[in-house]
Amino acid sequence: MILIVRDDFYPQPAALTPRLLDAAMPGLVNVPGTLSQTDLEDIITLPARDVGIHFQPGLSEQIVSDVLATTPEGATARQAPAIRAQIPLVELRDLAAGPGEAPDGGRDVDEVLAVFTRHRIITTQTVHDHHRPDAPPGQPVAELIHDALIRDWGALREWVAQDHRFQEWLDHARERRDRWAEKTDPGDLRGGTALAEGLDWSQRRRLPGDIAAFLTASNDRQRAVIRRSRRLNMILASVLVLALASAGGPCGSGARRSPHGSRRSPGNSPSNPTWS
Repeated sequence: MILIVRDDFYPQPAALTPRLLDAAMPGLVNVPGTLSQTDLEDIITLPARDVGIHFQPGLSEQIVSDVLATTPEGATARQAPAIRAQIPLVELRDLAAGPGEAPDGGRDVDEVLAVFTRHRIITTQTVHDHHRPDAPPGQPVAELIHDALIRDWGALREWVAQDHRFQEWLDHARERRDRWAEKTDPGDLRGGTALAEGLDWSQRRRLPGDIAAFLTASNDRQRAVIRRSRRLNMILASVLVLALASAGGPCGSGARRSPHGSRRSPGNSPSNPTWS
């Protein structure tokens, strides 16, 4: 008999059927948050090998490749996620709170999270690195209890659809922010209409702290660019005025131009008539 239990459900069988849990503990296997290529091969081949069954050559490798190809992370890192997407509780509070509310959400947000957790709509846990048992625990995260919520809960699907545009922008902004944080290239900062869209979202939604700081840096850079452009325009305008003034020179001295266009010096002008 094989029992499959999420680690955040352990307290329930421990309280309801402690003897069953004690009997299952010697064969307990904790599946890590990510599965390497070797882990996947062992999951596929070892149970069959224990009962004397062997795969056709190349079949297990093809199954592993198909599993890894189902996610972008698996295709690039050669690891398959064993859990659904998790979101840090701090970021979840920021996203759920309104623009005018206190940082890290507020009492209303925490009350809603408590209701969802109590009714097993979402679960919370602290992330641990299974490859480094001595490492300190990570930050608390939350995830949906089951994919069936997305598939069968019509109202939730409608809410997700309404929020889809914001989530797309947030994912793209997070990619740009991570690239900017890694390379510190000013070209990765937002500007123009992209920055305007981000500032508009910041007025309507509370953003995660790192994204808000990224928008602030982008806005500061755009203002600095505008100020430099204005100063450059003023300098060019001043140079142009000086150049025009120098090209015109002083007027009215030296030779004069006759009304017919010929130049006459004072010595060549006709004598004035003399009156007696």
